[in-house]
Amino acid sequence: VNELCGQGVTQVAGGRGFSMCRTADGEAAVWGTNTLAGTLGLLGEQKRKRFEPKVLEVLSDKHITMVACGGWHHLAMADPARSKGPDELTIPEKVAPQHSL
Repeated sequence: VNELCGQGVTQVAGGRGFSMCRTADGEAAVWGTNTLAGTLGLLGEQKRKRFEPKVLEVLSDKHITMVACGGWHHLAMADPARSKGPDELTIPEKVAPQHSL
């Protein structure tokens, strides 16, 4: 993935049609299928597919230490001692996906 060249990618994880990576700077980026208009975690983005990686803005104040993906989800673990913001993550209700099973 050309957009990640020179970014110091330290880990890559894959889910069902999407991927996530972690950089040496502690950022998390995602790309792939945005099936439920929120699968990638790109708040407010309606694109169904993203072929170039995009840093997760919602985690911009966190120092990501590990990423993992499952079939329909992804997880990013952060080091609170190296993060800039609060320990908790709050997603604004107006952009949080609303799904029912």
